[in-house]
Amino acid sequence: MSGQTFYKDDFSAYLKRRSFLLRIGLITGGIFLNSCFKKLKPNKYNIKGNLFGPNAKAGHILRDKIKIPASSKTRKVKTLIIGSGISGLSAGRWLKQNGESDFEILELENHAGGNAHFGTNQISSYPLGAHYITIANNEDRLFIDFLKEINIITHFENGLPYYNDYYLTFDPEERLLINGEWQEGLIPDFGVPADDKKQIRDFLSEVDKLKNTQGNDGKYVFNIPVNSSSNDESYRKLDKISFESYLKTKGYHSKYLLWYLNYACKDDYGQKMDKISAWAGLHYFASRRGKAANAEQNAILTWPEGNG
Repeated sequence: MSGQTFYKDDFSAYLKRRSFLLRIGLITGGIFLNSCFKKLKPNKYNIKGNLFGPNAKAGHILRDKIKIPASSKTRKVKTLIIGSGISGLSAGRWLKQNGESDFEILELENHAGGNAHFGTNQISSYPLGAHYITIANNEDRLFIDFLKEINIITHFENGLPYYNDYYLTFDPEERLLINGEWQEGLIPDFGVPADDKKQIRDFLSEVDKLKNTQGNDGKYVFNIPVNSSSNDESYRKLDKISFESYLKTKGYHSKYLLWYLNYACKDDYGQKMDKISAWAGLHYFASRRGKAANAEQNAILTWPEGNG
C-alpha cells in the first residue's frame, strides 16, 4: 500500500464504483448466460393431434333417442352385415367366395376397418389401430389361404409357407430401457437378479410346453382362432380365475416378470392381469405356433397402414 492518505470519503467513492461495476458485470453476464441457455434449451413445438375412436356424436343420437327422419324407401337383402371391421369384412368375403352377392355391409363411421382403421398423409399411410399379425399357425388353413390370396405367402418350401420379405418385421423388434441401459428385446434381462431371471425362464418354458399341449378332445389347449381351442375342462376352468391369481399360485413373484406379463395383457386386452382370466393370459403366450420357411417362429407381419 502507498503512503498516500486514504480518507473515508475516498473509500466510500471506491465502494460505490466497485458496487456499480460489479452490478454491471452481473447484469451483462446474466444476459450472456441467458442467451447461452436459450441456445441450449430446445424449442418447444406445439404438436397437434386428434383422438380417434368411435363416433360419439352418432352414438349419442341413439342414446338420447333423437328423432331421425322416417326412411323414404325400404330395401331388402338376404344377408345384412352390421359393421365393416375385420369380422364384417371377412363375412362379406366369405359370402362372395361362396357365390352369395345379395348382402349389404352397414357401417356407422365414414370409413371401413373398425379397429384396423388407418390414415394417410403426404409421406405415407399410418395405422390408427391394430397394426400387425403373427405368421399363421400351420394348421390354420383359412388364414393361410387368405394370406396366399393377397400375396403375403408367395409359395411353399419343404411344406412351410414362404412369406413376402417386404411384410416381415426384422430385428431389432423392440428395445427396453431398464436399470439405466438399453437392451434388445422386451423381456427384462439387463441387470435382472438371478432369481428373477430363473422365474422368467420357468414361465417361458411353461408356455412353450402349453403351445403343443392338446386336451382330451385332441385339440390344442390354446389356439387361433379361439373357438378352435380345446374344450377340456381341466384347462377351461382357468377362465374362472384371474391371471394374477394363477401366477401367485404358481409361485411367480418377480417384479420383472410381472411387469412384462402385465404389459402384454394391457397391450392385447386393454386390462391389467388382475382383470383378465388365467385362460386369456396364457392364450396370449401359448396360442402361436407358426413356422415359416424364411422367418423365425411367430415372426411379425406388418404394413405402413397397419392391418387396414
